[in-house]
Amino acid sequence: MKDRIILSAIFVIIVNLLAAGNAGAVTWTTATVDYVGEGGHTSIALDSDGKAYISYYAYISNTSRDLMYATKASGSWVTTTVDSSGDVGMYTSIALDSSGKAYI
Repeated sequence: MKDRIILSAIFVIIVNLLAAGNAGAVTWTTATVDYVGEGGHTSIALDSDGKAYISYYAYISNTSRDLMYATKASGSWVTTTVDSSGDVGMYTSIALDSSGKAYI
């Protein structure tokens, strides 16, 4: 199944925990973000509304290893290739500024 490993992300919505003040308010969600050869080395950031932003390394083939970006800010997952020039993005990191803009 290596040729079609599903990149999945598990999110703990910490915003709910902080707002409610108890562990019972945490929501766990599993979602298929992207279908790639293999995906890994992920970095996840949540905005103030709990919307997810992910940067990740996609090992698509022996000659294609890309830096990818995914977000669910619009309500459904959207993926974008950030850089595909060689073997890039293995140790990616993502952060949001105070206005919710993503930086990788």
